[in-house]
Amino acid sequence: MEEKKAGTPEKSKIDWKGFLSFKSFAWLALVLFAFDLITKWVIQGTLKTDGASVPVIDGFWYLTLTHNTFAAFGNLFSIDEGNTSLIIAVRILLIAISWGMSIAIAWYWGTRLKKKDYLLNAILALLFAGAIGNLVDRTFYWTGTVGFDGVIDFMCFYLSGTGNEPFAIFNVADACLSVGIALLIVVIVIRDFLKNKHETAAEQEKEQLGDETKGHKD
Repeated sequence: MEEKKAGTPEKSKIDWKGFLSFKSFAWLALVLFAFDLITKWVIQGTLKTDGASVPVIDGFWYLTLTHNTFAAFGNLFSIDEGNTSLIIAVRILLIAISWGMSIAIAWYWGTRLKKKDYLLNAILALLFAGAIGNLVDRTFYWTGTVGFDGVIDFMCFYLSGTGNEPFAIFNVADACLSVGIALLIVVIVIRDFLKNKHETAAEQEKEQLGDETKGHKD
């Protein structure tokens, strides 16, 4: 058996068995993915028609069925429906992005499991559930297979009354991605701040010890 050379960096490998641990939060990703899938098809089966809507909190929150062939939060931008080539190109691009994002999150998550960073595991579970939830819609939901194109969005919020455009129309997967990204940014910023604070304190302590040692010699 060959021994590893000293100083040689160890290759990152996915800890597949680690996903079976409760603290990997893989179960959370599975639950959120299932919840996203179920809620989409309950709304699809109940409302049936694109644009159909029922109020949850009148004037603020509605369940509005929308089939979004573009990015998350479907009403943020649109393309002329007659521009078929551009629509297909954007759809294919978003499918590729969804697959790339899902694979990247799964790989990073798997290589980090041995570090037992449970907070990061939970955040990555949110991100993976969101990525894989919309990946399924973008990849498999086409008119020829399910009778409609794109991602099923349904949570619709109005911040300034129903007479204006809604703030956003989204689904559980979008919410998982948004919350996961927000939490990840907060955790990175806080950890970076604490790391710099610790390094500064250690440097000051080192300088103080050096000054004391110098003083004794004098």
